[in-house]
Amino acid sequence: MTKYVKPTALASLLFFFFICAIYGSSSTMPILSNRAIYGVCINELMGSNETIIADNDGDYEDWVELWNHGEEAVSLEGWGLSDKASEPFRWVFPAVVLQPDQFMLVWCSKKDRAVAGAPLHTNFGISSSGEEIFLTHPSGTLADLAPAIASQADISVGRFPDGTGPWFFFDQPTPLAPNTSPYYTEILAPPVFSMPGGFYSEGFDLLLTHPDPEVTVVYSLDGSEPDLGNLNGTVYQYKNSYRASPSNPEAPMLENSYQSHLYQAPLLIHDRSPEADKMSQMSSTYDYIPAYFPSNPVTKGTVVRAKAFKPNALASETITNTYFVFAEGRGRYQLPVVSFSVQEDLFSLSEWNLYGWRGL
Repeated sequence: MTKYVKPTALASLLFFFFICAIYGSSSTMPILSNRAIYGVCINELMGSNETIIADNDGDYEDWVELWNHGEEAVSLEGWGLSDKASEPFRWVFPAVVLQPDQFMLVWCSKKDRAVAGAPLHTNFGISSSGEEIFLTHPSGTLADLAPAIASQADISVGRFPDGTGPWFFFDQPTPLAPNTSPYYTEILAPPVFSMPGGFYSEGFDLLLTHPDPEVTVVYSLDGSEPDLGNLNGTVYQYKNSYRASPSNPEAPMLENSYQSHLYQAPLLIHDRSPEADKMSQMSSTYDYIPAYFPSNPVTKGTVVRAKAFKPNALASETITNTYFVFAEGRGRYQLPVVSFSVQEDLFSLSEWNLYGWRGL
């Protein structure tokens, strides 16, 4: 039988800082785990929960998942959970028991609820920019540590293999279950645009760069989400005429497409107004004979959306900039201008479009 000796407060604090110095804060994986010494470990956590799982109040809060990977039940009464090395017992567990191979979810919601038999809520939250989470045995010994790892919304940080493996990113989190979904070693930074969006009086070459030479930059010019799987384009159907009465013949379906591209050379940003219209020639009503299509080309901007991809890494967020090139520059308009970028098939009149039943 192992005898645990309660360390002095100074010794505990120095050990915390030692662990922090080793792990630091990172968005690159894998980070080796601090093996749990009491059979209970922090197995997965999320610092920005927008849609993954709701708590008992229906709120989407931060959470920490514990797992008992030992062979005996462990009483967590008196254990501490904290986001501060200097305050390991910032939140204390009530009399709850974690059975072998059992998972437990602790909501880091700042609601401060510690009632056995009820959902557990800490008095602190988790920063999505990354902060250590400490699990402390009642003796004052550090039982486990989740290192500070910056993440994104609905992306969890977890161990693989469960319990003892290094830390990875998961875009399919598994609260209260083993970490069996695909995992990634890093979250990529977004591409860098050489020019900000806005008004210009002359055309120019736009460069899209990334500090990682192994990254592939994918972009679109039609408002669609940059997608490695859409380099050949996606065709969609829409209508420009809808039957106003039973006597009207059924109008034919029309086709359009949107597409992503691999960035290989600078993009020429220029005044596209002389080009043929596309979106302004798509019906936004249920008229049988729409009478509002422009007869002459409308003024146009250029929407550039870009995203970084790399094997074994989570793709970056999408960066969007809109460029207007007119001889008058910003002086063309006296009123404020708002650029609204959206994938074009969502403009078609169906249940899930921007104009129709559930749209604008």
